[in-house]
Amino acid sequence: MRRLLTSAIKVAITVDVIVLLGYFKLRWSHPDRGRPFRMPAHPWLPPLTIALRHLHRPREVPRDTPTSPSMSMTPPPRTAAVLDALQDSGVTHVVGLPDNSSAPLFDALQGHPTLRLVQVTREGEAFALASGLWLGGANPLVVVQNTGLMESGDALRGTAVRMGAPLAFVVTGRGYAKMEGAGLGPETPLTSELLTRADVDSVALMTEPTLRAWGIPYQTCRPGEDPATAVAQLVADARARHHPTALLLTAELA
Repeated sequence: MRRLLTSAIKVAITVDVIVLLGYFKLRWSHPDRGRPFRMPAHPWLPPLTIALRHLHRPREVPRDTPTSPSMSMTPPPRTAAVLDALQDSGVTHVVGLPDNSSAPLFDALQGHPTLRLVQVTREGEAFALASGLWLGGANPLVVVQNTGLMESGDALRGTAVRMGAPLAFVVTGRGYAKMEGAGLGPETPLTSELLTRADVDSVALMTEPTLRAWGIPYQTCRPGEDPATAVAQLVADARARHHPTALLLTAELA
């Protein structure tokens, strides 16, 4: 990420300089060309502004200095227990996209000494990247929300499932509280009337039927249950099956 930001800054500076030089060349080569308006302190204000912009840069933070509160704070006990379970299970990478439920885990992984965090822009990328990591000898864990799981279907099918990768992945369960509060569950028949109800998030109704339709074994970790134990069992089950295996997580990590 640091290299990417450095490259982006260099590109921005280069573009600014090119635009500025082009501007002066235009005025020198076409001094009589009409101007829609005149800038105060022309022509010295634009180069002065650009110079000040790039000279006044914040002090560089050393690599070992925490850059966010999450990196310097002790993670919540349940999150810390999950981190320990991942390390004890031999997980090397956590690949995914955070949501409100998984945010404590992603925060705790920032700067972690042994577990490497790989964040993606779309959930489908997570399964392809994790499958590649597995091919290279790593032991990744994927973490996505159930809405992202829906988006990931073809990536999951075309990589981890086809390859027989023992890929463990955690699916956080958006909408489960509303679903259960309405007296519904994953076994409730899906009707048009139900899927269009304003008080129910349809993704919760469709998550487990989708996993079953895709042939993905899964277990659940509900409120009051221990996420660390469930994650450890998930990794072991995926390796024993030699097949992608999911953990539907609705328990809190914080």
